[in-house]
Amino acid sequence: MSLFTSKFKLQRVKESKVLKLLTTADSAKATGYDKIPNKLLKIAAPYIYQSLTSMFNLSIETNTFPNELGIAKVSPLFKAGDHNDKDNYRPISVVPTVSRIFKRIICEQIYTYLNINELFNPQQSGLRALHSTATALLDLANEWCFNIDRKMVNGVVLLDLKKAFDTVKH
Repeated sequence: MSLFTSKFKLQRVKESKVLKLLTTADSAKATGYDKIPNKLLKIAAPYIYQSLTSMFNLSIETNTFPNELGIAKVSPLFKAGDHNDKDNYRPISVVPTVSRIFKRIICEQIYTYLNINELFNPQQSGLRALHSTATALLDLANEWCFNIDRKMVNGVVLLDLKKAFDTVKH
């Protein structure tokens, strides 16, 4: 399929999709500011999935996102080094499970659109099924070997981005 064959538009959510996501929610995940545990949502799933589906579809139809679902519980997570140095912590945002379910539905639709319309760069490995840092390294190593066979020189610059996001003011 050629690029941009169709305009992206969010599709209505099916009740079966919401029910499946509710019943497969990870009970070990942290609760958001709403303090509703995933275990409770799993138990209540047969009774609440229709209402949640209606809410998600209304959000899609009106192009709005409920403010309450965007509220996150932010906690510092220690990385390494001195516990007294604030730069050794990174913020972790935990949103309510209902928000995570809606985000997953939207992400799947966007991902499907990008895949069908071949909008991913073939070399992109991140955030793609069957692609990883290992596949990226294999592609690079293959390219380097190919260059060596053709008597070419490989120039490589490697960056350690371990603390790249520490430079961002949160």
